Amino acid sequence: MKRIILIIILVVSQTNLFSQTKKETYDYLNEKLEIYKLEDIKINYIYKFQEVQIENENYINLIVFCTLFSTCTTAYLFQPKNYSTLLIKEKDEAIWVEIHCKPNSIESEQFDLETEKRHKGDNKSKMTIILDKNTPVDEINKIKKAFIHLLKLYGVEKKDIFD
Repeated sequence: MKRIILIIILVVSQTNLFSQTKKETYDYLNEKLEIYKLEDIKINYIYKFQEVQIENENYINLIVFCTLFSTCTTAYLFQPKNYSTLLIKEKDEAIWVEIHCKPNSIESEQFDLETEKRHKGDNKSKMTIILDKNTPVDEINKIKKAFIHLLKLYGVEKKDIFD
């Protein structure tokens, strides 16, 4: 009986040791996206995931800074329960990570950092994160798993990931 209790305690403590909190998961995702973002002479993307609470509801906020033509920023806001799928697409110069949600459930707002003009964008059904073409496959898998883990922390059951 003592052995069974000891085994249960060890299993439970090991499970807790490997679980990340929301903050740790956000930090991990942001770190990985910073390392593997698409960056060249013409374009630079910077991504930041964070939690936002509006009227006691939790949202995931993805802020995308882009320096293609001017310094512009787009903020995406969605409730985790609206998540649908995660797709990985290899393009000529980059790897696209597409986060799909229920139709038109992602709110967007764009603002120009130079003019400080803001305007509400159209509601979207997907967000795209563009990674460097040389991002190792195992790192892409870690990013996918971290995002799915983040959703689990919000109570969303694991959904299929399509490549």
